[in-house]
Amino acid sequence: MNKKILISLSIIGIVAAIAVGGTVAYFSDVEVSKGNTFSAGTLDLTVNNENPWTSTVFSISDVKPGDSGTAIIKLKNVGTLPKPGGPPWTSKVYIAFENLIDDDVSCTEPEGKVDDSCGSGKVGELSENLNIRVRDYWDPNCQENKRFEEIHTLAEWVSQGQTFLNDDMPAGDVNCVVIDWSIDSSVGNEIQSDRATFDIKFTLEQTEPWE
Repeated sequence: MNKKILISLSIIGIVAAIAVGGTVAYFSDVEVSKGNTFSAGTLDLTVNNENPWTSTVFSISDVKPGDSGTAIIKLKNVGTLPKPGGPPWTSKVYIAFENLIDDDVSCTEPEGKVDDSCGSGKVGELSENLNIRVRDYWDPNCQENKRFEEIHTLAEWVSQGQTFLNDDMPAGDVNCVVIDWSIDSSVGNEIQSDRATFDIKFTLEQTEPWE
């Protein structure tokens, strides 16, 4: 048998083997999961039912030594996270007093006797003498479950920056923040005509669960 015939027979054998092997079947089953989706949750804070928060908390004029007052602020997490009943302590709430402008505004004759640097464009003393007490309640009625209370002058609040209020505000939760202000009756003429302008900022952020 010559060489060409052997080669041809070999090729035919290989092709036949491939054809036979290709027709062999085994049991099989295929399942497909379709339309898989990941959707991000939300963390969204409203303040006194405003979102975004645009209202001014304090706009008080003619304050004097011995004056005081209170503002109540309701915080609510209208997002979907953290899940109620899920791992605790997975969110934190902060307060900050920022962007303070202390303006002496003018220099009255009584103020000039105790403050030799008073006058328009000069730094006033009101923020150093304005006491601010902040309380945080885990209660929409601001009565029970007090979780935070500190009192500082406005200048001190601004200096210390962002301050931690509480560590648990799941979706749908309502917090009550009470801000009391006062000026001691011992404060004198150095604050006459002074004006303090500032921002109040609340921050709600996601955190890792505590162990």
